[in-house]
Amino acid sequence: MFIKEGSSFPPEEWRFWFNKWNEYFAWYSGDPNQLLKYYSTTVDEIYSQFELEKRLFWSRTEVEERNGVVHLPAAGDIASMSSDLLFAESPIIRYNEESAGGKRFHDIIQENNIESLLLEGAEISAAISGCFLKIDADPDILKLPIISIINPLQAFPLFWRGRLWEILFFRVVKENANTDEVWRLFENRKIVNGSLSIEYELYKGKSDRVGRIVDLESID
Repeated sequence: MFIKEGSSFPPEEWRFWFNKWNEYFAWYSGDPNQLLKYYSTTVDEIYSQFELEKRLFWSRTEVEERNGVVHLPAAGDIASMSSDLLFAESPIIRYNEESAGGKRFHDIIQENNIESLLLEGAEISAAISGCFLKIDADPDILKLPIISIINPLQAFPLFWRGRLWEILFFRVVKENANTDEVWRLFENRKIVNGSLSIEYELYKGKSDRVGRIVDLESID
């Protein structure tokens, strides 16, 4: 499910949702400058030009008015409260501690501080509609699997019959503000013959273009 070389970024079929997630993130951040930047530079398909100019407060706020803007960051507080209510009590994770993998499973839960991780995931989900739990392995850091939270702006999922079948994670590993060059590392995970397959590709492009595939060792 890798993105085609030279294609736009985000892909056209995902642009609508990327705009919405960026909008949600702007509200979640509680930063007036992010809201002003979003509504003054992004015309989302949901909003007509008339709505952006006449109805939405943040799109009508001019640069000279920004110093007087006062913003109550309610979105972040609501997301945090939602997470706290969902996990008001620590979840009970049942497993056989006496089994061969029981001790290892216990260590994975403890080392990843799973309760805090679930709170983080619940808050992000309340703010921007969802998240992914990603499992990695890095023996230099930890001898156990490492679990992390990935937000929707870093993933392209593929669902089959209501289940996650394949997913393409990505992250910016290098960028040059002077030339607008961006290096993105894509990580594709899918099931092949009953086993998990993980593939990596590094693309060198622009902020709005994927660009071309380059060698994984090409970054200094």
